[in-house]
Amino acid sequence: MTTASHQLIDRQLRASAAPHHISRYQQLKLLGEFDKVGGWAGQGFTSCANWWAAVAGIEQSTAREQVRVARAMRLFPELDRAVQTGRLNYAKAKVVSRGATDATIRQRIEMAVAHPAGQFAPRRDLPPAA
Repeated sequence: MTTASHQLIDRQLRASAAPHHISRYQQLKLLGEFDKVGGWAGQGFTSCANWWAAVAGIEQSTAREQVRVARAMRLFPELDRAVQTGRLNYAKAKVVSRGATDATIRQRIEMAVAHPAGQFAPRRDLPPAA
């Protein structure tokens, strides 16, 4: 491949990332709302994550993580805004939301913004989630 080909692929990948992020955010918002109102109940499923795994064709563990993040976005408006605006991607939102509290959420978001997703981990001196 030529340098021009690499640059073209780079531009195409970057352009494709934005709609994916928007779509993921919208999916999480819908999933959070569906969970909140119990839309999955009465359909033979034991939880929203169980329903989502079946509907989306994903592993139970993946569905549980997505429902957990969707719930955290409902609980912490700062997290919701950070994901909505693209300050945090889904990978970072997963880490930020694990064990987050009202007292720690802002600091966790700022730490996540400053570090790549694979290198970010909450500080050990933060109080554990209740």
